[in-house]
Amino acid sequence: MDNFLFVFAAMTYLLTFGINLGYCAQANNSMNAADSQHSKAQTELKNETEERPMSSLEQNIAFAHEAKLLAAITDYPKEIPAQPKPEVKSAAPSRKSDIAPKVKKPAKRISVPKNSKSDEADENKPTKVSELTPEEDAYNASLKTVSYTNKPFQDRNARPYQMSDKEKELVLQTVANESADEPYEGQMGVAQCIYDACVSTHERPDHVLKPGQYAVEGKHSITKSVKKTVNIVFSKGYRITNENIRWFYAPEYCTSKWHEEHCKYVFTIGGHRFFSPKV
Repeated sequence: MDNFLFVFAAMTYLLTFGINLGYCAQANNSMNAADSQHSKAQTELKNETEERPMSSLEQNIAFAHEAKLLAAITDYPKEIPAQPKPEVKSAAPSRKSDIAPKVKKPAKRISVPKNSKSDEADENKPTKVSELTPEEDAYNASLKTVSYTNKPFQDRNARPYQMSDKEKELVLQTVANESADEPYEGQMGVAQCIYDACVSTHERPDHVLKPGQYAVEGKHSITKSVKKTVNIVFSKGYRITNENIRWFYAPEYCTSKWHEEHCKYVFTIGGHRFFSPKV
């Protein structure tokens, strides 16, 4: 009985081992066959890629690309030609605006009262002349001259005269044109004359300062002295006289019987004779 069981167990073991061995061999054969098919497929793909002729489209693309590269290499210049430098010539001025204008010193003008009711003949009114005649020189020499000997003072009752920037620029330029070469008191006299005219007539500077009555069109430099003069006269009430001086003229450039006969002569500062209304 024991021998039978032993023989049966041995046969069962051998049978099981054989079956497993057969399965392993079959699996191994399957794997080898798969590897072989894979290698064969790769070889065929490689051969097809290497030996397959290019299509007409691919050939056209390749040919165009090659032709483009060849043209670029052939047309590229070996040396870049140097550009000639343009000649610089000093051009002569072709227009009048290219030539710096000559600056001429404007002639002094005289101030004439506005809205005059006088019926005097034209020859008796102020006339600007370039050169005085002997008769005119004699007339000016016969005039009474009173030199200014006082000192400027501050009228604390005077109110500051407010001006716009444009009006202030006009006043500054007029004072500079009229009295650029005058002493400080002469500049104050011109500034006070403009101030008194504006206050007395209740008109703004652009209505008082008219060409022909004042030298408003000149371009004298506006110096620090002129700026200070206009500031203290119009803003701080400084004056050179209590007289209401309204007009002035320069005997060096003209005669003015109108001023001498119809206005009150006050004094002379520098080259200007100053006048106030007759009472």
